[in-house]
Amino acid sequence: MKRLSKELAVMLGQKMNADQDDVDIYAYSLEVLLGTVLEIALIIFLSFLTNILTTTVICLAVFSSIRFFGGGVHCSTYLRCLVTANILMLGLGKLATLPVSQGLLSSLVLAALIFSLYAVIEWVPAGTEKKVITDIPTRLKQKKKVGLLLVFWLGMAVLVMKNELNSAALAIALGILSSVFLISPVGYKAVKALEKFMNNFVNCIRKEVKNDV
Repeated sequence: MKRLSKELAVMLGQKMNADQDDVDIYAYSLEVLLGTVLEIALIIFLSFLTNILTTTVICLAVFSSIRFFGGGVHCSTYLRCLVTANILMLGLGKLATLPVSQGLLSSLVLAALIFSLYAVIEWVPAGTEKKVITDIPTRLKQKKKVGLLLVFWLGMAVLVMKNELNSAALAIALGILSSVFLISPVGYKAVKALEKFMNNFVNCIRKEVKNDV
């Protein structure tokens, strides 16, 4: 993905007579864009194959919209992000198809409300090692955007619950909870632990291959 983005950026830079700094910006932007498109396309394709398209798309829409403005932890490489995102979204999409009582569903929506409001106040916008938003007006603006999104999604959850579309309501609640979890300090620690596990797993595989050779 990085190589393809670089090649496309160079071609674009030549046509626009751009300098190297501009080409680097093009390359990064293209890498993010192409990576996001591939990630979404793969999630939708796999959810279609596994017959969980509707709930997965709802989870993805909720998760992505909150994450876009609220930030959150990322894996260290694109491949790990791709694998993790697919497992997470498909898993949530499948969970949302399970039958739940109205009481449990109401509790989950309430939990999503409480947890997300706390997250907006305490952690939004969540940064990364490369980018942390410290400007107070900017942070307040992002908090407002995420807050409005939460009002919209929670309102939608209540609306679909009234129409007895429990799977859709559950998908919304799971999308909110998962996105907010990855904004929280616990989410950062969880992804860090996952990365450590992945590193150990890859190192073990490499040692096995090396020993076999």
